[in-house]
Amino acid sequence: IRAYCWPRDAIWVSGAMDRIGHTDFGRGAFEWLDRVRSKDRPFTYWFQKYSIDGWPEWETPALDQTALI
Repeated sequence: IRAYCWPRDAIWVSGAMDRIGHTDFGRGAFEWLDRVRSKDRPFTYWFQKYSIDGWPEWETPALDQTALI
C-alpha cells in the first residue's frame, strides 16, 4: 500500500486545520511542500501527486497545484 499526497489537497486541509487552531499542521504541510519541490529537482513548481516520502508520482507540472500554493 502506498500513501499519496496532492499538494492542492494538503493546502486545503492545512488551511482548515489552521482555522481551528492547529497551526503546527499548516507549518508542517508547507515544510513538506518545500522539501518535495526541491528534492533532486531543478523545477520551481509542484507536480500533480507525490508519494508521502516526497517522490513525484505524476511528473507533469500541475498549474492548479502550483497556483493554489
